[in-house]
Amino acid sequence: MEMNTPTPLQSFAAAAQTSTDIWRLIIALLVVFGGLLLFGLGIGAVGLLAGASEGAAAVLSGFETRTSALVILATFLVWRPAIWVAIRLLYRRSYATLFGPSGSVNWSQFFRGLGIAAGFAILSTVLAWAYVGAPEWTGVAALP
Repeated sequence: MEMNTPTPLQSFAAAAQTSTDIWRLIIALLVVFGGLLLFGLGIGAVGLLAGASEGAAAVLSGFETRTSALVILATFLVWRPAIWVAIRLLYRRSYATLFGPSGSVNWSQFFRGLGIAAGFAILSTVLAWAYVGAPEWTGVAALP
């Protein structure tokens, strides 16, 4: 007698199968991008209050100063809270369900994948250095 055991992909996707409406996805995307927009507006306001002559453009001018580099990198901090809000409000799920069912971690597969990723990173770095040469310092001024 054969047991009807779900595949790993079916187990992972089970939490999302109850609410697959397209309107939820559209609103979730709007929530996430709205969070990014609010963050950008906040940065612009801080730039104006700090006396930047061109507001957000002076702060977000690229990776030319340490401050602008940190501001751009700080936008990564917005993604997790925005996704958490969208998941809780629209899908009535916990954030942890994005990473699979609880207790389903296969550590041997995890470390195997980690080893493959590390090997690929090392190999691509060595090949890039052999082909292009060592990286040069550009952009942000050296620390004092």
